[in-house]
Amino acid sequence: TTAGSVAQPKFSYFNDPVASSTYTGRVVWKEGQSIFAVDFTVGAGNTVSVQNKRALYLASACCVLDLSEDGRTVYFSDTNTSISKLDVALPNNPPTSPTTVYALSDQTWYFASASVNGNETQLFATKNGAGANSGGSQLVRIDLATATEMRLREWLPHTGYGANPFFPSANKHGEGVAFIEYIEGT
Repeated sequence: TTAGSVAQPKFSYFNDPVASSTYTGRVVWKEGQSIFAVDFTVGAGNTVSVQNKRALYLASACCVLDLSEDGRTVYFSDTNTSISKLDVALPNNPPTSPTTVYALSDQTWYFASASVNGNETQLFATKNGAGANSGGSQLVRIDLATATEMRLREWLPHTGYGANPFFPSANKHGEGVAFIEYIEGT
């Protein structure tokens, strides 16, 4: 595993279109290379029913993990240089096989974090440098329909500084992304 950020747990909570009085939630997280989920429902009177922990995928890489707004798709690092998606659908159905949504052609970068927007058309990611790019980082927007990448910000390698962890967070209800940008001397 390449050094970098560690994927944080992700959470989704939405109205169940089949049972309009029920809300469904899902939490996903990584334990080592495995991705796990716990699903729950909140019904009348705020009654919470929790399903058992289940394994979704057993061979992910460091460091990307995100969940679609409706909780039905998990985005994750399949390798350190590729991001895949896994359709997890309903709690009692097994997940599908993962599908690669984007792979880096330049192996001197690896994915450190990513966030998908609400309609799952764009993925915002931090790429950290390795080898010749060590200490550098980029914030990129990946168009998932065309598998094209646009660089939004770049942190060049600096003596005495590590990579800038942009930690993007895509707007799940509209356009845009929030991110952290380090300013030297602050």
